[in-house]
Formats: sequence, C-alpha cells, structure tokens
Amino acid sequence: MAFPAVAPNARSLPYAIRTRGWALAVIVGACGTGLAAGLFLVLAAVLHPHPPSVGEALLLLVALAVAGLCALRLWRLRDPEVELYPDRLVRQGLLAQVTLYRADIEGVSRTYTTRSGSYFNIMPLPGRGHVISFAGRLRNDPVFAEWLSGAPDPADLARAADRASVLADARYGPTEADRSRRLQWARSIIIGFSVICAGLALWLGFLAPPGPLSLAVALACLSVAFALVAASNGLIIVWRPTMGVRPTVLAAFLPAAALAFRGLLTIHLLTVQPLVICAGVVGIGAALALIQQGASAVSRTQSALALGVFAAVLVYGMGAFLDSLNVDHPDGSFVVQIQDKHESHGRSTSYYLDLDAWGDQPAMAVSVSSALYDSLEAGDHVCIDHYPGDLRLPWFNIGLCKDAPHSPLPPAAPGG
Repeated sequence: MAFPAVAPNARSLPYAIRTRGWALAVIVGACGTGLAAGLFLVLAAVLHPHPPSVGEALLLLVALAVAGLCALRLWRLRDPEVELYPDRLVRQGLLAQVTLYRADIEGVSRTYTTRSGSYFNIMPLPGRGHVISFAGRLRNDPVFAEWLSGAPDPADLARAADRASVLADARYGPTEADRSRRLQWARSIIIGFSVICAGLALWLGFLAPPGPLSLAVALACLSVAFALVAASNGLIIVWRPTMGVRPTVLAAFLPAAALAFRGLLTIHLLTVQPLVICAGVVGIGAALALIQQGASAVSRTQSALALGVFAAVLVYGMGAFLDSLNVDHPDGSFVVQIQDKHESHGRSTSYYLDLDAWGDQPAMAVSVSSALYDSLEAGDHVCIDHYPGDLRLPWFNIGLCKDAPHSPLPPAAPGG
C-alpha cells in the first residue's frame, strides 16, 4: 500500500510538538553550562596580561564555537520540535528548518535503542531529502502516530522483496514450494554452522590452543563458509548490506575475530606503526564501501562506522597474532623489577605493572592478566622474553620466572 500524500488526520492539523519539561531542563542546563564555560575562557584570555600562544588561540576558537552552538540551541528552544501539516512536516535543524513532504516519504523504521535513548527514522525516497530521526517517545503521541499511519517499514519491504526474488528463481527448484524448502534448508545449515563457529571462537579465545592450530581452525571456518556460498548459487551470501531473507556466513569470521582479540589484548608489540597504518586503511576502506551501498536507512552511516572500527581492530589484532606465532626461540630474555602496579577502571578493569627499564626499552607500564597482577607486588621481578616477530615487528611476553616466581635482587657489593 502506498503511503498517502495527505495525512488521514488533516482536520486536526497543523499541530506542533514541543520539548517536554524535563528534557527542556536538561538542554537548558547543558547548553547553559557550555555557553558559560566558553564565555569564561574567552573572557579570561582577553583579560590575561600575556597574549595567548598558538595552541591556546586554537583552544579559544573551539571554546567560542561551542559557546555559539550552545547559544543557538538555547535560542531554538522557543521553536517546537516538529510541526505537522496535512502534506508535510517541518523540523527545526541546528541552522535551518528541515521540511519533508509526505509524498516523498519511503517509510518509517521500527523504534530502535541506542546508548542515548530510543529513536525511529523517517526515510525519504531516493533523492527526495534526508533521513530524519525522532525520539522514540513521539511514537506515543496520538496525532503524530496517526500522521504516520500507512507508512511501511522499509526493512519489511526489503525482506519481502528478497523472499519474492528467491521464490521466483528457477535455480532453487522447479516449484515455489521446492524453493521455499531449499531456503529453509539453507537457513538450517547456516544456523548449525554459526553455532559451530561460535563454539570454536570461544575455544580459541578462552582456552588459547597453540598458534598454528588456532590459525588452521580459523582458516578452515572461512574456507567452509566460502564453499557454502559457492555451492548455494547465491542463496547463501557472505554478508547482507540491507535486510533480506538469505542467510549469511558472517559467523565464519568469529574464530578469526577471537584470534584478533587475542592478539590485541595479549601481544605486547614494540613497533605498532605499520599495523596501525594497515588497520586504518582497511577500516576506512570498509566504511566507505558500505556507505556506497544503495540502502536509504540512516543506520547505513552508523553501520559503516561500526564496520570500519571492527575491520581496523580485526586487521591490527590479526597482524599481532600472526607476528607472534613463533614462540620457541626468543632472541633475548630479561629479569625486570616491578616499580609499582595500578588498575584502570572503565567498562572493564585493566591491570598494569610499572616495569623498570630493560634491554634497550625505557621504563613502561604493561597490561597483564588479573591473575598475574594479583600474584605480584612492587619490588618483585618478572621475566620478559623478547622476540623479533614473524612479521618483523618486535614483541615481548611477560610472566613469572620459571625458577623463582619472585626473583631475588642481585647480591650487594662487598662492603656495601
């Protein structure tokens, strides 16, 4: 059913939705604080007897810009969040009004939740405007809900279109019933394959089998995945940029991701620049590739950013893991004293040992496991094995000394 060009509740329009009292208080408080802080910094710089440095001047420009944006946001509070008319809606943007006509609307997404709250998107037809996001609570406004009535969910339309294309494809069976059964079989196979890959990822991540065996398992999962894709004639796909019914083999990347996170969290690289550059290039490339897809959902940009970050982490971690496959022959071993230890608290707790200088390395803080952290105190010693790296990126391993968990200090000089 096409989305009607005129709202069914046209007689009750125009209609304005304004910011609620609690949200108004939060915005006034946040923007007022930003405005006051920016003005205070600028005033302090003007009254200071010495002229600001280049860095301070740039900081002041940023503070002035933030103050200006906060002032503009406070000024725009007098306007409603959205105004509804029979044939269009008008929303106040940061610098100008945004108008979207009902005849140009492709659909309305389901309400989704992020860290900052719940939202839904109104998506225009290609080339007819920009996606507009609204707070999820506006779905409960009866006038707005009626104004949106009749708008399809593009995700449902995409799934229906994908299913229709599968059922119309003669490669998947002579009849529509045969094609439907084959699609169900493909889904069942991928579910079983995904469970196996997830189990192998947990095994690789937590039990940490030897590096060559871990790499062989990850490559086997990827090989089976691409074999399934090739054998299915397009019924099973590698990944899905838009919603559809064809199953994907994305779970095949879980074992490789487990190895990448092992490399990221447990391998102490001394030279990281080459991996950082490679990870950045791959991450940006993956994000741009997804942005170029033709999907109209606003989540495309968010998905591209998430994909870029994941690809960069995967490349960096896998590079660190591949660099550390050879652990049989370190080119140097050191007994190093612990100067201090500390914890870092965020979403999770990280544990660090502050080590004295060793070899040609200066004193540094090294992240370790909680078990190693709890077994050592300041003044104790740890053993460090230095490796040249299979990718020519030097790295080191830290742990308790085999002969003496707490290595004694060197003997004092005679007469000392």
